[in-house]
Amino acid sequence: MKTIFKNGKIYMNRDSFCEALLVEDGVIKAAGTNEEILAAAGCEGGQPEVIDCEGRTVVPGFNDCHMHLFQFGEFISGVRIADASSIDMIVERGRAFISEHPALVRRGMHALGWNQDYFTDEKRIPDRHDLDRISCDI
Repeated sequence: MKTIFKNGKIYMNRDSFCEALLVEDGVIKAAGTNEEILAAAGCEGGQPEVIDCEGRTVVPGFNDCHMHLFQFGEFISGVRIADASSIDMIVERGRAFISEHPALVRRGMHALGWNQDYFTDEKRIPDRHDLDRISCDI
């Protein structure tokens, strides 16, 4: 089965987009202008399904550049503490995160990336007692 995606802003590479895609049996066969793709589809094998993207952005595939997509998603939905200069700053950011994002902390809270060697007070790893200052419930 052929599918044409037309009138889109289809991501190809950084700062490079095309207007249309031809997909056949789940495989991208061609990319180009609306006219090029309509011509490339031909009529053998029946009429292709045509989807009008109405100018929307289409990202036809994801290539994992070894950034561990799940862990990256977890990181971007967690507390930002990579530049924390103290345990008190971690506690403060954790408390603020809970109040600003209650839906994200229903099942727990995630943070990583601090370096205790850069703390300006005690140069130690945060412990359970420090985390209890953020919350005893999460």
